[in-house]
Amino acid sequence: MNKTGMTSLWENSFTKSILKQMPNCLLKDYDLRMEQSRCRFNIDRTVFFTYILLAAEFSNLLICLITNFKIRHVIYINCSTFLLILSILAILVFYFTRNLLTDIKKWSLIYRTFWCLYVIGAITFCFVEYRSQFTMTNYLLMMVAISIFPVFSVKELLVFGGIAFVTQGIFILTIEPFIPENIQLYLITSIVLFFTSRLLRKSYYAVLLTKIQLEEMADTDSMTGVLNRRGFERRLKYIWAGCVRHNSNVMVAMVDTDFFKKYNDKFGHYAGDKCLTTIAQNIAVDFKRITDLFARYGGEEFILFAAGLPDNKIEEFLNRIITRIESLQIEAGDKSVSDYVTVSIGCVSIQAVPGLTFEHLYQKADKELSNAKKNGRNAFSLNGKIYSGKCADAI
Repeated sequence: MNKTGMTSLWENSFTKSILKQMPNCLLKDYDLRMEQSRCRFNIDRTVFFTYILLAAEFSNLLICLITNFKIRHVIYINCSTFLLILSILAILVFYFTRNLLTDIKKWSLIYRTFWCLYVIGAITFCFVEYRSQFTMTNYLLMMVAISIFPVFSVKELLVFGGIAFVTQGIFILTIEPFIPENIQLYLITSIVLFFTSRLLRKSYYAVLLTKIQLEEMADTDSMTGVLNRRGFERRLKYIWAGCVRHNSNVMVAMVDTDFFKKYNDKFGHYAGDKCLTTIAQNIAVDFKRITDLFARYGGEEFILFAAGLPDNKIEEFLNRIITRIESLQIEAGDKSVSDYVTVSIGCVSIQAVPGLTFEHLYQKADKELSNAKKNGRNAFSLNGKIYSGKCADAI
């Protein structure tokens, strides 16, 4: 329920169908937005690590062949081949699906699968190395990799790091001879790398949060608190693509405060700013979906964009704006239309199809706004039809 005591007009299935395809810059939930960024970051870092792993494994194979390493030759090649296959699969999965990914769960599944298989493959190296040389070079490299390349959550780190930690501990305790120095190195290294991973994660989130806040500041009108023109246009390019893809019905509306210049002249600019802020907050009440855009487009004009709504819902919403603003009972600067401040709205509603541009709809909405003003103001014009704000009946 919103503050007007009425259910939102936007409760439909459209947003659910395209929400998962929206980039993180559109998300209003900070936690979800940061989790989405973390998953994408982990996929990118996983691919980067894959390149390193490929180079390392090719080098290992080459060294084995050059030095004629007979004792563990077969095992080494098998392990190397295993990791190479995993690496190549990770690259293919990423590059063939990166444009098809629509869910955070799928992003996390990709990088978790890779790191799980990497740990399993690396543990094989650890076993071979410790049994033959009683050293832990591969263990250290594995722990460094899972600590600094991905940004793991605590649970993920405990799972992947825990598997490696417990397995290596079993090797040290069960394979003869028992070497106390290895126990010390094993414990200290594991603890240091665990806290290193936590510190890197904390730093990553601090930088990400700062970036998100700066982006929002740049996209927000400082006076009214709604989007500015830059923020509106930046978000629209992503949402518009989804609307065209789904051939959804889209609405573009221009909202203009009636006789606002006279209001400023009579009450002053401070009162004018306060009036615009109040109007913006009351219009924004119903705009809760990620696919809904509401911005101050310049001066006393606001722009609205919504998708997936039938015309009868759009009429209901625009009428609600008209009546709600007048019911605020802000004294008007010019009382030729009403004793209180009112708004006029020009709106166009059409199905989004390939070739249709927002600029075209914006121009049509602007003409509809002029039409509403010419027909008495305190009204809205939708697709060439004038509606009164008080009764929502066509004039």
